[in-house]
Amino acid sequence: MAATVAGANAYLLTRNPAYLDLPRSQLDRVWALGEMRDPRTLEMSLEHHWIGEFTAQGETPEMFVIPYRYGDVQNGQPGWFDYMPLSPVYPTAIWNLSMAAADWARVERLRQVEKYDWRTVVPFRNKEDCGHEQPWLRFLQGDNPTYPEAILQASYNMVCWRLASIREDQADLTKVHIHHWQEHNPVVTEALVQLTLGAPQIIYNGGLLHCRVRYFDADKQRPGLPEDVAALIETLESDRTVLRLVNLNPMAARSVIIQAGGFGEHTFTQVHYDGLKSEYPGSAKRYAPPPLETEQHTLSVHEPLLQVQLPPATEITLTLEMARFVNQPSYKTPWSA
Repeated sequence: MAATVAGANAYLLTRNPAYLDLPRSQLDRVWALGEMRDPRTLEMSLEHHWIGEFTAQGETPEMFVIPYRYGDVQNGQPGWFDYMPLSPVYPTAIWNLSMAAADWARVERLRQVEKYDWRTVVPFRNKEDCGHEQPWLRFLQGDNPTYPEAILQASYNMVCWRLASIREDQADLTKVHIHHWQEHNPVVTEALVQLTLGAPQIIYNGGLLHCRVRYFDADKQRPGLPEDVAALIETLESDRTVLRLVNLNPMAARSVIIQAGGFGEHTFTQVHYDGLKSEYPGSAKRYAPPPLETEQHTLSVHEPLLQVQLPPATEITLTLEMARFVNQPSYKTPWSA
């Protein structure tokens, strides 16, 4: 975690990709120490962290594991110990920043040694609120089209289950361990971070939200998507993002401001979208709407902010061409002085 967070934050502030070599070197080092072992024979200090992998793995007797700790003497012998699965969190975080082919190769290398289908969605929430990088990455590659529905359903199930656990909780809350709160926490964000912001979950210990886009409600002048508006990032590439926006309100228009990057560190260069060409709603004498015809438009932007007006009950898919890591990062909003 420390190496990945340090490299990511230094890259954000300096725009020097060489800072990502630190977490890359750590990944390559522990990968070289990895082995195929039967997880049932291993003593893992954080065994509960791997419920997703273990569930997806099923009865397969072996999985790829790496050592997480080094000791001068362990079981009478010096060296590496505490073998557990290699979390995809770290190679995914690096690839999310660099979009480099070599970093994607690290992700794929892990997928190739795993003994389960990365499209599998296991309903769980660990304390880091992560662990579904595998099916999300396959969705981005066009290999898991039902992932958005599956992860939203799994997340909703977890919220309901944890709320039920809170209602039934009879523990003396003055005496419980901190894990009691983690195990009952009903706030689940991973799915929304992935689907709406186009990013893996924040790294638990000290990570920032390195996401492709951020939203603001233009009418209420507040962060976040406007009421009734849904967003889905369908494609992530080095200089291209495909975003679908839907206004579910059949009566009221909504106005959303899209920011390039969580800190405005990117810039939109061009936007491609299909606009309505046919007449709508057409004649009131019809019993069905007229056939839909569209034509493609291209808009030159060259700004970190883009405002989209969504009429009632409308949907638009934006292909956002971007220059990444070209601006000084900032927490300022569109209304900041």
